[in-house]
Amino acid sequence: MTKILFAIAGLAIAAVSVQAQVIQVGYDSITTATSVNIPSNGVAAGGIVGSGNRYIGGAINVATPAAGTPLNVAGFDCVFINATGAPLTATNLTLHYWVWDSANVAAAATANVFSTLVGSGVVNLGNITAFPNNSFVWITGDGTQNGGGSPGINLGNTNQIPISSNGPIGVTFAWSANIGSGDQFINGMVPAVRGGGANGIENIGSNAFPPTAEGYLRSFNGQTNGNFLGGDARNIGANSASEMRVWVVPTPAAGSLLGLGGLLAARRRRTR
Repeated sequence: MTKILFAIAGLAIAAVSVQAQVIQVGYDSITTATSVNIPSNGVAAGGIVGSGNRYIGGAINVATPAAGTPLNVAGFDCVFINATGAPLTATNLTLHYWVWDSANVAAAATANVFSTLVGSGVVNLGNITAFPNNSFVWITGDGTQNGGGSPGINLGNTNQIPISSNGPIGVTFAWSANIGSGDQFINGMVPAVRGGGANGIENIGSNAFPPTAEGYLRSFNGQTNGNFLGGDARNIGANSASEMRVWVVPTPAAGSLLGLGGLLAARRRRTR
């Protein structure tokens, strides 16, 4: 496990659409992070070399004002790390994401942890030039750890992902880029994790792993589809987690019903 030395600001991020809906943070393991770490790159026998830290996932519980309200995942904040061993110059820096409707953190070592894929996609963030090795950048609304009031990755109204409950759900990130031989996943281009030291519990929402063994998931067994096996779980100390914010909004149907209820109540008050 290697601790990142410093952050680099100024990575250009493509503009994203602004939604009319009120987006709120449903899960946040970034705000209380006191360290940004490179995930373990272990590979099991027969696994894909270097796959151990390419795909990083979290099994999470989403916090909402009304538990059980139907939700759409509307965006993400995350952390991009260059741990390739050299300054990184690349085109088409791309975040790959997967959202799963269910997560079983007690899955057997050879069983899938996530089930029911409800959404996946890619977001191209443009080009990077001479991005130093052993450095990272916050992909957030304002480019800082605090994140501001909007997601760094906004899925837009048409790409929101419905989830059937507050969790546990699964969220997986991976990065690819073109370093001169086509778009590809590259060893050392990884999402960040945290754990140990003074890292606090999640600021919003919770980790679905037991509090005494909070953890994250990485593609130790060569998984490449955004899912993981029970044997892919890892804990690196207190409050281990994949570093992410997950932004959510009520589903349009739920919002419409709430609005209609408010209008009917107002009308009843006026006609009494």
